[in-house]
Amino acid sequence: GSVVALLAEASLPRGTSSTTPPPPSQYRAPPDMSRGEGSGDGRTARGNPTAVLLGRFPQPRIGSPRRAGGERPADDSVRHRYLNRLGYTPLRFQRPDSPRFMIGDSYNPSLTPVQTQRYPSYGSMGSLATEEKEVIDRTHPLGAGGMASSTFNLLGATVGAGALALPYAFCICGIFAGTLMMILAALLCIYTIRLLIKCRNMTKLCSYEDLAQHCFGRRFARFVEANILIFCFGTCVAYLIAIADIVVPIAKEVLHATAFSELGSKPVVIGVLAIGLLTPLSMVESVNELIFANMFGIFVFVALVSSVFYCAFLSPRISDPPPLSDAIFGTGSTWGIMSAVPMICYSFCCHINVFSIYTELQRPSIRRMSTVVCASCIVAVSLYMILAVSGMYQFGYNTNEDILTNLGHNSPAMAITQLLMAANIGLSFPMNVYPSRFTLEMLLFSDAKPSAMRRYLMTLSFVGLAAIVAIAVPNITTVFSILGGSSAVLVSFVLPAAFYLHLTTGSLVSTQNIKVSILLAMAIIFGVVTTGSSIALAAFPELAKS
Repeated sequence: GSVVALLAEASLPRGTSSTTPPPPSQYRAPPDMSRGEGSGDGRTARGNPTAVLLGRFPQPRIGSPRRAGGERPADDSVRHRYLNRLGYTPLRFQRPDSPRFMIGDSYNPSLTPVQTQRYPSYGSMGSLATEEKEVIDRTHPLGAGGMASSTFNLLGATVGAGALALPYAFCICGIFAGTLMMILAALLCIYTIRLLIKCRNMTKLCSYEDLAQHCFGRRFARFVEANILIFCFGTCVAYLIAIADIVVPIAKEVLHATAFSELGSKPVVIGVLAIGLLTPLSMVESVNELIFANMFGIFVFVALVSSVFYCAFLSPRISDPPPLSDAIFGTGSTWGIMSAVPMICYSFCCHINVFSIYTELQRPSIRRMSTVVCASCIVAVSLYMILAVSGMYQFGYNTNEDILTNLGHNSPAMAITQLLMAANIGLSFPMNVYPSRFTLEMLLFSDAKPSAMRRYLMTLSFVGLAAIVAIAVPNITTVFSILGGSSAVLVSFVLPAAFYLHLTTGSLVSTQNIKVSILLAMAIIFGVVTTGSSIALAAFPELAKS
């Protein structure tokens, strides 16, 4: 937040302070990426690198309205800090000169704020040679916004704890159906992200929620934000269950012969971890303080995949492999298959992060973003397939809902892998608490001054409620199935298709729109059926045998 504020301060013209609103001429519309504006490739003003650089500056900071006589009121509200950190003007604030801009007008904050890009300031520009060098330095693939770093960031947003249930899903569906669903989900992920980028270029909007409001109005934008809020909350519940699956066996083994054996139960472990560890970790004021968790998460996930592969093919078998027919076609019932398929969809839910990654991409275009998405999905599918097939082959019919409970901690390698996975989930937990708390704070206390006590109480309430639900939910697959059939399908498949059909011309059955229309209809049907099946199976577990 401090870095963003300093960059915004430096980007103002000379003689203008952060507390003085710039004249209307200094509010730039977002660059037109389809025509090369602001892309840094020189197509906007050939031979004029200064024009290219100016097209890529973030918008100036926006101050609060003046009182009569030109005096500025002191404004340190949550809303004011949000605008200073965000780095762009959301759709709710298209009129900076309106008195309603900073005074009491209700609005929905963005759950997916775009990080301000780091460019040289107006007042500190040196020679043209220096400016050209700074543009060239940003084209390195491993630099900020490079192809490799963008692929890495999108991969980090894709892989995670959702993959822990994939071996169980493959055991139910079989390798044949599981592989088909995995490839289909990856292809649809690539296709729908491409639709989102097209919509982004048509509207020049910078967040998923702004796009929802632009297409279907403020009420629908609130519905989308509520859906994302539920998704984040459900993910926190799943993370608590996953950590408990790791810690509970260790706690029972340590405490079984003592008078404190009851402390190793699942409710006690979840309560202690949630209140004593995850709540303080989630108190951070800015999500940037946990940015290192992305790199650590990918490293740990690769270590988990390697451990499961080693157990399956390079170590003594724990149980006999299932018969070939069961391995290929699965052992689950129709109800079980309908609840297993959403787990695969949940593993590819990364669409909310697309806008921020695309904004920071060097020379952003549909072609370059498609390359990033394809590379990320190929790596994710490869890791998922190794994990799912290895886990099913090693544990056969005994494959549990959470693969971590099958690994055990008898060997040092397995114990280290599980502890690393628990640490990874713990570091990822605040990444879901932060946007949820931020949105609730903006909706309920946007005009109030920032308060550390309010932040602590909101965090404690959110994590405590997630812990209560985690204790009540029987296993992690229930959460992944319900989220995968509802929130993940809506955000990943339904809404991108609906946005595109709303913004394009022609009928729904025209040559241009027929594929998207079919995707929209099939995604809605799939989401309703799988969500209903998952809820029914959670309420009546005996259906899994029918």
